[in-house]
Amino acid sequence: MDLRYEYFWSRIEFVVDEVDVGKFWGSVPLLDIASSMKFLADSIVENGKVSVGFTENPTVVSFVHKEGFVEIREPHVKASLSCGLSELMAATGGFVIKVTEWLAEEYPRITKNSFFVSLTS
Repeated sequence: MDLRYEYFWSRIEFVVDEVDVGKFWGSVPLLDIASSMKFLADSIVENGKVSVGFTENPTVVSFVHKEGFVEIREPHVKASLSCGLSELMAATGGFVIKVTEWLAEEYPRITKNSFFVSLTS
């Protein structure tokens, strides 16, 4: 059996230390990446680390919190990448807001979906 959907696909620019790690992910479902980003910062603070995987490809990106900074490990990038925790939280929060506002404007009925509502709260 195979079950798929192809709504709201997008290529994500995720730039850290001037490296666009998002270019390695190809196109991903916008709601999936928004959901991952929504819960990323809270998970890092609570657990000290979190991994984000994609169903569309085998990539798994790791985020590890160390003394106010977040080390980002993307398997295609050999360099060490990092940013401040507050910078990551602001960027991911802003991304989720932009995505949900755009989707609500373009597809108003999506605002009735409980999953979508969880992204906006």
